This record gives sequence, structure tokens and C-alpha cells, in this order.
Amino acid sequence: MQRVLSERGLDAAIHALHETVIQTGHIQDGWQRHITHRTHTDENDQVAFYSMVNHGRSHYSRTYSQPAAYLPEGALCKICPQNVADPNNSANVHLRTFDMTLNGEAYFIQPPPYPYGECHVMLIEHQHRDMHHDEGSVKANLEFLDGAPAFTVCQNSDIHGAGATIPQHHHVPVMRNFSPPVMSAQPLPAFHLTAQGVELNILDYPFTTIKVTTKDKDTMAKAVASLIGHWKQGEKGRMPNRTANYIMRKGGDEYCAWVFMRDVSYQPTQEFLTLKSEYCGYIDIAGCPLLSDKKTEAEQAVFLARLEENPQVAQTIRAGLKQLSPLSTDRPDEIHSLLQSCLADIHARAF
Repeated sequence: MQRVLSERGLDAAIHALHETVIQTGHIQDGWQRHITHRTHTDENDQVAFYSMVNHGRSHYSRTYSQPAAYLPEGALCKICPQNVADPNNSANVHLRTFDMTLNGEAYFIQPPPYPYGECHVMLIEHQHRDMHHDEGSVKANLEFLDGAPAFTVCQNSDIHGAGATIPQHHHVPVMRNFSPPVMSAQPLPAFHLTAQGVELNILDYPFTTIKVTTKDKDTMAKAVASLIGHWKQGEKGRMPNRTANYIMRKGGDEYCAWVFMRDVSYQPTQEFLTLKSEYCGYIDIAGCPLLSDKKTEAEQAVFLARLEENPQVAQTIRAGLKQLSPLSTDRPDEIHSLLQSCLADIHARAF
């Protein structure tokens, strides 16, 4: 795979990795058959939500966040590189990876055992250190997109409770041809700022989302890191419950990021929890909740039948996303202050 990376590029190397782990048995051949997609629409929505039930992932999702019963020597968590191809761990004995450098940092690329998208892999720092949303980590994600522009980078939070399964080790999911519903949301004219080659928009979407667009990689790294940094700092100093998710794409010579400001003290509605009982991460906030099977066949039958109910499910998703959003368009001064602070940082960097 290292040879494929050097000779044919990053996209081909990731494809080769997926083929390899299917052959080894780490990923089940025909894994797509274990995923059920449903579209949920309502006339009040500007976007069409969809849900995914990953039937293979259901057991995994309930156990993966539990403390490790076994770790190989040198590993501090379940995604440290020492776990790869470990003969003493049935979950990882068939796992294969390859190494690359992003923004000067050593990463390895590893497929999860239960993917939920095309060529779904994880970018994992070799060094065991906490998840982080700084300029360096954003630039590493952008460098990945330079090498694999058909992919979407999906960054989870840096604290537990907002989609970070293992917040103590920096890792980033990426998928090829992943275009979640938020990407079709349109800008709100009242929240549009542009300067220094960057465009900032608030989208017409139930979870208040900041879309960042620019052709300059360094400007994008500064903008995303600045938005998240100012959000976490707030007006009263460090806000420990605040974090962020974001997704990022490259189209032609333009980078786009959709930034979701999170606060773990904001919890979903009880109605939403009947659909999604796990913590909500980037994929849920982006408009395609990743759902798990229920424990018994009877519960599962009722659950899957409920997912056929339109527009009720769409209304539940919309209400759940709105409840989870701590940054509200009903508070325009807070939004404008955040956007202006970001532009000020970009301006200061340019001079």
C-alpha cells in the first residue's frame, strides 16, 4: 500500500487498503448489505434528512467505548498503532494500515471494522495525544483533501459527549463521496460576511452551522481554528462544555468547511432519543443520524417500521437538531461577534 501511495496516489492507496482488509476478513465482504438507508422529508424543511441503520455496527457501538480488557504493550488505547495486526486480539488480528505524513505529523490510515460509507477510514496520529482543533490539525485535514479530493473529512469533538468515542487519541473519520444533507442547506442572507479571501455564511438549517469557503489552505486552517477557539473561549473565559464538529470538502481549487458549534450541556429531545440513544457526532449533526438496531427482534421490527413514517421522523430529526444547537439565529449579536472575531484573526495573520 505504501508503493500504491507513492505510485498511484492517496485515493488508490485507500481503495487498496479496503480491498486488503476485506480479503483478510477485518471487514466483512458485502458490508454494504448490512446498512439500511432511509430518506425523511417534510414540506417545512429545506433539506431532506436521511438515516442509516448499520446492522453490523450495533453490537460494536454498544461495546467499543467500554474500557479495554486487553491492550498490547505500548498501547494506551484501542486505536494506538500497537493494536494493528495484534495476534492476541481477535478484533485487530486482521487489521492492516499504512503510514503517511500530514502537516509534518506522522499519521496512519486505518479502516474501522464496521464502515458506514464508501472507503470509510480513520486518519490517526501515531502519537497518543488528545483530540485537538488547532490550526495544525485543520491543515493536516486539508493536506489529506489535497491528495484525495473525492473524500470528505469528518472531524468529531475533542471532549466526550459530542461524538468523540476516544477523545484521548486524535483521530479523524474520512469517507469518499460523502455528501450529507447539511451540504444542500442554503445561506441566510442576514448572516453573510466576506473579507481577506474567505466567505462566512450561516445556513438555513436546524442546527446553526457556519459554512466557510476559501481558495487558500492557510486561510481555511486559520478560519476554522479561530471559529472553534473563540467559541470555546466565549465572553467569560474558557467554557469547558463547549466543543465543535466539522466536515470539510475540496471542490476544484476551493475548500469548504461546515462547522458545528457544540455544547455537551445541550441534550436532544426525548423523542429524538427514541431514535438515537448514543451520543450525537458529526454524522448525526450533518443530517443523517446513524442509528443502531434494538436488542430484540420485536423491538427491532417496531423501530424499523417507525422509520418508514414520514414526515414524522423528519420532524423528530429537525426538532432534535434544533434542541442540540447552542448557537441560535435568535441571538444574531452572538453570531456576528463570532464571525467578526474570525475575520479579525484572518486579517491579523495577513499582515
